Amino acid sequence: TVLFVSHSMSSVKKLCDRAILLDGGEVEASGDVSDIVEIYLSGGKARAESGAGPIYFAPREDLAMQILSVALVDETGQPRDKFVVGESPVLQIEYEVRQPIDGMAIQFQLMRNGDAVLTQADNESPASDDIRPPGKYRVRVQMPDFLNAGKFVFSAIQTNRLRKTATNHSVRLDQKEAMLHFEIREAEEQRRIISHALEAGPVVSDQSWQTKLLLRSKNTPDSSGSAIL
Repeated sequence: TVLFVSHSMSSVKKLCDRAILLDGGEVEASGDVSDIVEIYLSGGKARAESGAGPIYFAPREDLAMQILSVALVDETGQPRDKFVVGESPVLQIEYEVRQPIDGMAIQFQLMRNGDAVLTQADNESPASDDIRPPGKYRVRVQMPDFLNAGKFVFSAIQTNRLRKTATNHSVRLDQKEAMLHFEIREAEEQRRIISHALEAGPVVSDQSWQTKLLLRSKNTPDSSGSAIL
């Protein structure tokens, strides 16, 4: 028997067919690896019902900057954990800065079936180099509208302080893991035929397909019904 311990869900799913989820040294769940990975990415059984949130965190005065709450909302600001293909979920983060911080950046990672779909940070914004004064802030970031049907989870939401060094070193300020999960479904009018030989990926787009006949085969009737010999 080989016991593989890892926080990499893609590696766990590739190498194992059964998994055990531990919480505080106690067995929280065990069974099929896909089921256990889904529980883990949903934040455990206790958080599996939290869905879109909002989720609030107890204050920690020892932190120079702290994430106060996270939520998933629609474009009108209403919490939701179910969307249809083409809609754009909005990640909402409220945080508090307790002392002036320069070069602060917020980063998130979005996962589907244990694999990273999107990792993004706001450190490319010109404002990220500014000194952020003490106060409470709210940031909203809209997800792209090309996410395909499936179950998604924000595996990490973190804030970093960027250090201007040759190695672009950063210091972790605060981090929350596997806090928000949501589902994207296809509407009835969106359902399409996809080959069972190909697994649907995490993104979808409306490409324009153009087909042109290059050479008509012999003995193929033309539009008049006559065969070409």
